[in-house]
Amino acid sequence: MNIKQFSRLILSSAAALLAGCASSPQGQATEGLARIQHIVVIYAENRSFDHLYGLFPGADGIASATPEQKTQLDHDGKPLPHLPPVYEGGKPNPQ
Repeated sequence: MNIKQFSRLILSSAAALLAGCASSPQGQATEGLARIQHIVVIYAENRSFDHLYGLFPGADGIASATPEQKTQLDHDGKPLPHLPPVYEGGKPNPQ
């Protein structure tokens, strides 16, 4: 990318940003934000979206998953008939 292309990119980005800021009246934005009383962030380590929200109303989660998406695979990519308790007796992988 040369300096001319970079300048055009910066100018078009700035124009888009300014246009986005001017597109909604200030009153509507502050009224909507004033209605928000709390923001809750849910974070669980080593959990997927479907684990947390898979059955949540409106989420495109477990209910719309195909059988292929629900199939659990082993290390070799073969389907598991049932989930084993743990691999390697719960020992960490040395890799």
